Amino acid sequence: MPIDKNSILEQAQIFTTHGQFDKAIAEWKKLADGTSADGSIFNTIGDLHLKRNVPTEAVDAYLQAAQAFRTGGAALKAIALYKKILKVDPTQCEAYRGLADLNAERGLIGNAVSDYLTLSKLYRKAGQAAEALEVYRMIVTLDPGNVEAQQELAESALSQEGPGQPAALPSGSSGRAEWTRQDFINEAVKHTMAERYAEAEGMLLQLLEREPGDPEVCRRLASLHLRSGAYVSAKAEFRFLVEAAIRAQDFEPAQVMCLEYLKVDPTCVTLIELLGSVYEQTGDGDAAAAQFGKAIEALLEHPDPEQTTLPAELYERIVMLAPASPFIRRFAPVFQSSPAAPEREAVGTAAHADAGLSVAPGSPSSDPPRERSGHGIERKKRRVSYL
Repeated sequence: MPIDKNSILEQAQIFTTHGQFDKAIAEWKKLADGTSADGSIFNTIGDLHLKRNVPTEAVDAYLQAAQAFRTGGAALKAIALYKKILKVDPTQCEAYRGLADLNAERGLIGNAVSDYLTLSKLYRKAGQAAEALEVYRMIVTLDPGNVEAQQELAESALSQEGPGQPAALPSGSSGRAEWTRQDFINEAVKHTMAERYAEAEGMLLQLLEREPGDPEVCRRLASLHLRSGAYVSAKAEFRFLVEAAIRAQDFEPAQVMCLEYLKVDPTCVTLIELLGSVYEQTGDGDAAAAQFGKAIEALLEHPDPEQTTLPAELYERIVMLAPASPFIRRFAPVFQSSPAAPEREAVGTAAHADAGLSVAPGSPSSDPPRERSGHGIERKKRRVSYL
């Protein structure tokens, strides 16, 4: 028999008004039982527990709410819940972990690293050394130059060696002096092929301790995380590496990395847009338009409340880059809401026709790429290292 939602809500309100919070919670739980992943219900239950002065149960309910919002794709609501939890209990490790993971997923690397550092300290204070070490490894993958995390990993490695006994010697090496960069890479490859991902990661992290920011090692680490299913870390790493490669105008490796990630996660808007930017900067307007079209499709199907203007911006880029693109006709009803919109498209098309060729990326008459999340394109004539 279906539940009468309105009746339950009315009864819960009556109990709340009379200060009968236990009974109100019981009513809200009836709705929770009959509704999958409704974060607002658990949020209300948490608020009622706070009114009962039972913060532990409030935190449990808020954690359920945050997880429900994450499952439903409402990242901002989940972040708000995690912050709400930390006001109730500033030592709540699960809240810091969720907050850090979401910031990493959204590309807010500085915020993610800050949250992870706080989390690692909480783990250490609670005597959870292994968990703290895992978090430090995540920090290094997001920010290879983070001194604090690298120092903690180095000290941990030394403490595990024992006097005069080097740890994790690559096959065929008899002592620390014989270790070479290639030894570590070869050993990491062997472990990866055998699906011993923790061992492979250990080898690569030891290399990063010796040479922070080594481009090849960072890229191998990103590929390892993608292959092992650590998608939060992998997405942040690929984004960082691709953006850096684009800034240095190293378009070939940027394209390869985008395609590698999108093979596993083909609807990732961030990497789709970056791939479109690569094609745009190399003069392939049609290919760029195709990628921007895919990104628009994904955003219209799953809107991102933090990027409400992005679909329209991508549509304008398609109009400028490829006036004959089928995506223009397809999305015109969505974005050309005023009579001026078709006129803009006609003007853009005429400009291309008068010039006799497509507008070259970086020319004064082309729209500059949107500088968003750190991947604005710096058009430098000289080739520079991108890490």
